[in-house]
Amino acid sequence: MRISNYRRDPFSATFSPVLKTEIFQIPSSKIIQLTEYPLYSALSTDRPRVFRFDDLTELTETFSPSPVVDQFCTDYIPDPNIPQIADREGTARMKININTGDWVIVQYYGIGRNSFIRSDDSISYAFGLTENTPETILDYRGFWSTYPWFPTSTYISGDRYYSIAVSDTASRGLRLVTAKINQNTPTTELIANGDLTSSNWFKADSRVHSFLASDGRIGCIWTDSTNTYRGKISTNPLNASDMGGWTDIAFPTAFNQYACSTQIGNQVYFFGANSVLNTPSNIAVKYNADTQSGVLLANLPNNWQYGACEYDGNGGIWLIGNMLTGQVGQVLRYDILTNTYETKTAISGLSSTLSIGNGGAILNAEQTHFIITRGDSNLGGVGFKFTNILYNLAAGDSKIILIPDQKKGTPIDGTNLSEEKSSINPPANLDTRTGQINKYQNGIFACQNDGTAVGRTTIIRNTIKG
Repeated sequence: MRISNYRRDPFSATFSPVLKTEIFQIPSSKIIQLTEYPLYSALSTDRPRVFRFDDLTELTETFSPSPVVDQFCTDYIPDPNIPQIADREGTARMKININTGDWVIVQYYGIGRNSFIRSDDSISYAFGLTENTPETILDYRGFWSTYPWFPTSTYISGDRYYSIAVSDTASRGLRLVTAKINQNTPTTELIANGDLTSSNWFKADSRVHSFLASDGRIGCIWTDSTNTYRGKISTNPLNASDMGGWTDIAFPTAFNQYACSTQIGNQVYFFGANSVLNTPSNIAVKYNADTQSGVLLANLPNNWQYGACEYDGNGGIWLIGNMLTGQVGQVLRYDILTNTYETKTAISGLSSTLSIGNGGAILNAEQTHFIITRGDSNLGGVGFKFTNILYNLAAGDSKIILIPDQKKGTPIDGTNLSEEKSSINPPANLDTRTGQINKYQNGIFACQNDGTAVGRTTIIRNTIKG
């Protein structure tokens, strides 16, 4: 059998499998596709391990091709010396017998990459992958929002953008708007029952956190102008006609205006959440988007304020760009399976006035670098400046990169060390502190304009080379 990128050096007779961690949603076939061929070992701890993503309960491995409930079976590469796997085809697929739609996290030692030659919609691929072809955003310029509405967290569903919009006037509240994709930056439209709240939402130092449940409903968490925690989830899934209304939801710790957040599967991770108002915190929370319930994680090694966090595609969440005095630029990696933190190389050149937006980081297609959007969140008026940083996960070094002219289809140049300067007129202190990622096409939606009061999104894609 031919295996590409096999992790054995035939000249030195050395063999170096690499520990991989991948996240999947279980399809009706119960079959998932690993990105690499898994190592077989006489030690069960060195063979693939599968955990439920919600509570990290470990499932049991079996060599039967028909695993029973809470069991899984791995299709290893055949070996005539190992009777249990001698007749396997070695497709790097696993059959996992839990409920369709549930999420799992798989850890294994990879010995060579899969080519994903076959296409099969009944198979689940690792989170963020579609048959090894990363999805891209086609409309680089995004959409328009009429004053005083500015998009903060944006998603793509079908042929439409959906964005929670904020206003600089408390009486206007929060609302969900929609716009067609690839229509020359169309103006957003308010969906029926799209208003989350009509008053008391605005708090200058608050972040707006959003998530999607598995059934497509959109949730939102924020701290309002009366310093009160607020949370809402829609009755209907994302659609262009009627959201059906909004229901209050709870959160394990009431205030989270300084936190950063990211969604992986049906779990939303918050770092720096705090029940003490206007206070940086080391509290971390894992929140289930489907059940609207959460649990506390291990505390961060120190307090955290603003910054961003993003999944690295291999079992870790990187916390990027702490803005806390004395910790500015700090970078941490949180390991999902071990519930522990590792300190990484900090980002240099940041200050408390050059903050990284909530969700203002995305992983590039090669999973080697983060693209980070930074802005002066204290300006809040025309002359606003965005800077984009390329951060190397392995080396820990970072550099400024250019986002070129905002033209449809223009790629990011990862070698140009210039900066882009754009004017913007959002509510004060809400721009980079509220901007979030579209989790499905892997891009940052940055709120900008052309020197007028109209809020426009520019999409920063993840298709650059590291």
